Amino acid sequence: MASDAPGPRSALRVPWGFGLLFGLVAAVAGAALTLAAVVLDWPGPGLPPRLLDASLRTLYEAHGVGVAGPPAVVGAGRLPEAAPALVPVVVLLAVGYAHASGYVGTSARQAVLAGATIAVGYTLAALAGVVVLGVSASPVVAALAFCGYALVAGGIGGYFARS
Repeated sequence: MASDAPGPRSALRVPWGFGLLFGLVAAVAGAALTLAAVVLDWPGPGLPPRLLDASLRTLYEAHGVGVAGPPAVVGAGRLPEAAPALVPVVVLLAVGYAHASGYVGTSARQAVLAGATIAVGYTLAALAGVVVLGVSASPVVAALAFCGYALVAGGIGGYFARS
């Protein structure tokens, strides 16, 4: 449980800068865990071909974003098909919790807001995946899906940090 004492970032009314940082951390953690899920689920010997492409495709599809190209490999081996869909939710809950526990406000509303600010960095990472890494998805759809996931799951994580 969080205490009522002000946290180290409690002087900020809305911690957008820290939300950006924590959102980027959530995106990297989500990508790393999705990559691990793709490797664990690969039924063949060695590593799957085009590992980065397969893991990014799986991550975007876990957010409901359609990606052009060959089908994802997750669901073909040892992990349940729902495993990749749980990765972003679990990561965002944990990062929203971690962010809001450092920003202890006077109300649950402020804790939810602090947790939800991770959407800033998480959405930028989704756009970077489309533009820089070449994920074949609509940038608008990717931004909206990643932002929605981060707002909801990050906010719930923030609420748990407060209660």
